[in-house]
Amino acid sequence: MLINLSNHPSAKWGEDQKNAAILKFGDIKDYQFPEINPEVTISEIGDTAQKVFIEIRDANHSEYCIHLMGEFTFCYQFARLCEINAIPCFVSTTKREVEIKENGEKISKFKFIKFRPYFDNLFVKP
Repeated sequence: MLINLSNHPSAKWGEDQKNAAILKFGDIKDYQFPEINPEVTISEIGDTAQKVFIEIRDANHSEYCIHLMGEFTFCYQFARLCEINAIPCFVSTTKREVEIKENGEKISKFKFIKFRPYFDNLFVKP
């Protein structure tokens, strides 16, 4: 199972990303990314990461991986917890395609490429 911890619900993913996730991980379960106040300290972000990690861990999922995308310092703290606890953690990679219209408006489209692991340790299954 892939736990999607991001601000992008899997229902809104493109078909390529959904199909890749199902093929690689089986089911997808969305988990709301926490609201991160830009004024908080790194210690508070660490506390939030620990709280969310425990909530997901204690939800009694059998085997699972984490798809982690969002505020950088939270993601770093959360990914560290995953690594320490041997829980595979992935980011989705995309290719950005930019179109600039005659009026100067810039339109960016993102094409899903693959899921990339946050870390590569022998004790974690890719």
